[in-house]
Amino acid sequence: MPRHTHRFAAVTACSLSLLAGIAPAQSIYDGQVVLEVAPENLRQFRAVMAIVDDVWTHTVVMDRPFEVRVGPEEREALQELGVPMRDVIDDLQALVDQERAAIDAISAMDDP
Repeated sequence: MPRHTHRFAAVTACSLSLLAGIAPAQSIYDGQVVLEVAPENLRQFRAVMAIVDDVWTHTVVMDRPFEVRVGPEEREALQELGVPMRDVIDDLQALVDQERAAIDAISAMDDP
């Protein structure tokens, strides 16, 4: 997935957290990463879907890699199952913080 799509997802996550009444400075994605997982069989696929709460790929197909957001515990569980994976976003909170800073900078330019 292109990097700009990940940035859009981070901005969306930041925006949703603001709409939900979460303080802008609060770190809600500490320790979270986005992984591309590539289950090799039906057992792994079902395990991934049971372990993961947040799938970032629009359409999930068993024989294609897809992206998921996980914390340390979920990542460890996937590793124990031997699910092939790679980091897509290795620090989601840092990306959200970057986007928040960029939005704040643009907002500051708009203020009279």
